[in-house]
Amino acid sequence: MAEFDPTLSQVTDIQRAFDTENFTGADTTEGKRWHVRKHLGKLVGKYAGAVEARDHGSAYGMLTRSDVAPDLLVYAAQLADTESISLADVSGWGDPKLSELREIPDFALSGIFGIEAAVAFEGIEARIGETYGIFSSMRISDITDGSYDHGVMQDEIIPSLLSAAVDLSNFHGEILADLYQKRLIAVAERNGTGEASARRALDVISNQ
Repeated sequence: MAEFDPTLSQVTDIQRAFDTENFTGADTTEGKRWHVRKHLGKLVGKYAGAVEARDHGSAYGMLTRSDVAPDLLVYAAQLADTESISLADVSGWGDPKLSELREIPDFALSGIFGIEAAVAFEGIEARIGETYGIFSSMRISDITDGSYDHGVMQDEIIPSLLSAAVDLSNFHGEILADLYQKRLIAVAERNGTGEASARRALDVISNQ
């Protein structure tokens, strides 16, 4: 079986297929955009909790590895789809495979997490928080009727979420494609659609 390593445009296709069976937050594109904003707010809280726990001496949490990193990619792809574009259109990197965005820092390779790691970890948190702040400053009515600033969405919000997903997976020394695949399966199982539903979405790129 070929290794799962989609390009950014393929991630957009996979997410669209996955959401067809698994997205239950809204029935319209506009409602979906608003619902993603709510999820992003929850994610900010998850990350802040991991940073706060680190202040008390806990290790860097599994939650930011298993949930936050792939969810950032999910939200970026979902928002791109609501804009009728691909992640490749706004990434600034073209359309690379996820593996081509992998640059693991020395502290992740060595397993030694010191001041440099703490600065990087909290820097990613700050970026996500700033992005959520931009998103949440948009009026609800503008988000739901589509009259918000699409340039801000495409040039700031989506690229920021994507880059944070890449940086966080690299921080943990993980392969983002693997985290993403596992996350979709976990969400499908939680939703009751089962692993087969996730596999159908993941397989949409097999004929591309």
